[in-house]
Amino acid sequence: MIKFEIKDKQTGKTASYKKEDVTLGEAEKFYDYLEMAEKEKVKENPDARKVRKKERQLLEELFSEQGLTEEDILNNMSTKTYSRVFESLFLEVQGEDEETSEDVSEEMGKTEEQSQ
Repeated sequence: MIKFEIKDKQTGKTASYKKEDVTLGEAEKFYDYLEMAEKEKVKENPDARKVRKKERQLLEELFSEQGLTEEDILNNMSTKTYSRVFESLFLEVQGEDEETSEDVSEEMGKTEEQSQ
């Protein structure tokens, strides 16, 4: 699940955004973004601004039904929230969540302990 809040600095109102899961079509758009970013990174003169804009557009598109705009992202979203949202998005696309990742780590630790 992807969940975050943005406080409008002008009005003081807080907007909440939530996405239970990511569809395969949305995941495909995420992979398209990753491919574009990778291609841009290996260029002789990469355009980091272009990559950041595409990243914001992806986020805006995922939450457009809930009213998220690029302006909201640029003017009201903290860098910390932005990073957490993209981390959550990556985990969702991978079919994982924080709990699943922790469970897998714990199980791997148990297996390693037993084999010693």
